[in-house]
Amino acid sequence: MRLPNNRLLSFLLRGLAGLGIALNAAAQTAPPTPSAANDPQAVRFALAHQHTMGWCFGYLYVSPTTISYVESTPATDQSHSFDFQLSQITRLDRWIYGQQSLNAVELKFGKATYHFWWMPNEQVVQTGRPYQWNPPDAADPQQLIDIIRKWLPAGSQVAVTNSTAGPPTPTQSAQDPLVSSAVGALGGSGNKLAPGSIGGRIGVSLGNLTLAKSKSLGLSATTGALVEQLETNGPAAKAGVRIDDVITTLNGAPIAKAIDVRTALRHLAPGSTAELHLLRQGQPIKITVKVISTSTPRQ
Repeated sequence: MRLPNNRLLSFLLRGLAGLGIALNAAAQTAPPTPSAANDPQAVRFALAHQHTMGWCFGYLYVSPTTISYVESTPATDQSHSFDFQLSQITRLDRWIYGQQSLNAVELKFGKATYHFWWMPNEQVVQTGRPYQWNPPDAADPQQLIDIIRKWLPAGSQVAVTNSTAGPPTPTQSAQDPLVSSAVGALGGSGNKLAPGSIGGRIGVSLGNLTLAKSKSLGLSATTGALVEQLETNGPAAKAGVRIDDVITTLNGAPIAKAIDVRTALRHLAPGSTAELHLLRQGQPIKITVKVISTSTPRQ
């Protein structure tokens, strides 16, 4: 058998090397979409989200390039949080169930479909189901739709929807946890973020409340933001907050973990106040803390 000459062998080796590079590039995943929750231009909407076996509550952030949903309740299941590029939206409209146009939005990204009720009055926590088919405290979704459409890339083809998926059954909703959807927007600042606004701070370092830490503190709670450090002479320390306090609500909005506090503070202007509900050695405590600018020097 004749062996290939040097030129043919070199050609074959280059071909194999090129194939390896191509396969390696194909195996690499695309970089993750940045969260719109961190974009100072984003507009935030408090939303109740329906899915097959119930519902959840969280915040939808719409930026000029990205749309993100940050699920906050129930905190044990974050599977419905998402980050998508606006260019990935294939459907955007009111949710139509049968022939009825509901006070809700249907969003679709390829095969992923989401149904949202905009609940701007989120401060007071209430028990029970957060919505029926058309909750009386759900806002007209047109503003949400308009904001998304405003920033859709030129040439986007977004379909008008006609969804026939129904809301959860009463049995599925009977065990719903707390959701806030009554009166007064979070922090009194509404849903829009002013361009360049980064909110305020209260002088605490927070962690998530773990089951082990909860037991060591003698608590029955399994969710909340744990105060791990206090800024010396900071607003929280001056107001009486202590290390190992657990923040359970901020201005009435439920706090499941540390990020919920940071998210809420992004929407509070310096000079406003944050009303904290805390657990301290198993006892509920309410403390009002002054919000200061993020640019205020730490002491």
